[in-house]
Amino acid sequence: MLNLEGPGLQNEEDNLFEEDHHQQQQLINNIKQLKIPEKDQLLINHLNKNKQIIHWFVGNIPLNGGEINDGNTLINYIQPMPFYGTGYHRFVFILFRHSEVINFEKYFDSCDFSSFASRIFNTNSFYKHFEDKITPSSLRFCQIKWDPSCDRALHSLGVKSPRYWYEWDQPLKPEQKEFPLKPMPFNHYFQMFRNPETVRKEVQKKKLEMLVKSKEEHLKPQKYPDIFYMQNRLNLPSFVQEKNIKINIGEGIYSFLYNNYENPVEQHLIEKWKIKFEELKEEIKEEEENERKRVGLNKYI
Repeated sequence: MLNLEGPGLQNEEDNLFEEDHHQQQQLINNIKQLKIPEKDQLLINHLNKNKQIIHWFVGNIPLNGGEINDGNTLINYIQPMPFYGTGYHRFVFILFRHSEVINFEKYFDSCDFSSFASRIFNTNSFYKHFEDKITPSSLRFCQIKWDPSCDRALHSLGVKSPRYWYEWDQPLKPEQKEFPLKPMPFNHYFQMFRNPETVRKEVQKKKLEMLVKSKEEHLKPQKYPDIFYMQNRLNLPSFVQEKNIKINIGEGIYSFLYNNYENPVEQHLIEKWKIKFEELKEEIKEEEENERKRVGLNKYI
């Protein structure tokens, strides 16, 4: 089994396999993507947990060393297209054997396979229909996840590329009390109950101040967290020194200073707004282009 395979690596039939063709019987092969996550079922009503996506189907490959191209390609190949944020998908190659020519065109007669929804496929139903004539001969699979080529492939089929994020639970907080039972440093205790929006604004303001001071496009963590450690330990309160060290190395809430990362509870919201912002820019750009065309057309009328 192979992991971390990019779907873009399987964008052509020739890259899929190197098969020994010295078979004694006729063969068919089909490739499917199995175990579609239930999130995707909300997008495509026709898809359920008992169905798969068929990517390629070649039937009646001649025996005695026949080539794949000598068979009947009933379903043209498309690359795997796992959705963003749905994790790993299983990409499967199945080889069947049979001793006589089979009319598969009749089974697929009602499908054109030109759209994404038309490639919804039920492997159990297919095998049940031909179980007296075909026998599974070989199976190979790998696990793949989203890469940018998936978006291009989906768009070519007229399907928008959906996005999914993990919805993190909010951190649990004890009830705020004037005298808590469990001892805790006061700065940690107050930080726990601060408004996340206030914390975010404070860190963003700190980042802008550091950028203006450094006159650089990007900030970098300090090589030494506290180069005057002993001096600061004597002259500064412990919580102030601890805060300065976290700022210098980008720890906790201050990780945003150096890598634009915020805590996982908020990260998925940030990504969503980034995508919405990019979509909005594309819409504005398209509207401006249409307006220029309209104005140019009016000049000639």
